Amino acid sequence: RLRQSLKPSGGRYIDKAVQSNRSSVTNLTDCMANPLSMHDFCEALMSFMMTRYHGTRLVPGDEMESSVGKLVRDKYATWEWIYGWSPDYTFENQVRLAFLDFKITLSVNKGIIRHCRLESEQLNRDISGKLITGLTDIPHEASAIRHALLNNGINDHLGSGTLDELIWNFF
Repeated sequence: RLRQSLKPSGGRYIDKAVQSNRSSVTNLTDCMANPLSMHDFCEALMSFMMTRYHGTRLVPGDEMESSVGKLVRDKYATWEWIYGWSPDYTFENQVRLAFLDFKITLSVNKGIIRHCRLESEQLNRDISGKLITGLTDIPHEASAIRHALLNNGINDHLGSGTLDELIWNFF
């Protein structure tokens, strides 16, 4: 099940990043003569590491927890940190929905869609132009794409329940 959830969608990302190597994953309890609960395993691992490397447990106080929480909120949980530092990439996908076929090409810089191309025989140039304008200079994230699609009349060209399926095709 983990392998299935890590499988990329039908779209294709083109970038200059080093590609990941897919590796097998195993459940550690299958490798144990006497399987441990998650809690017991974590305790045993912590004990081993502390003994092996002469460590001591860190017990954060209120002040440390507060500063770490502030750092997480103000820096590491922001959209800019999570997406804005990502490398440039191009995303391509061929979309086939009940009443609509088209090809999407997105050029993304620092998490923002800088250029969008939609090729479709079913969408007229006016709608296509509005969509391209609405999808340009927005974050490459589902909520921004949903907003752009809804504000530019795509719902009039979709069957019921197809909007979410369409949005999924942008990733």
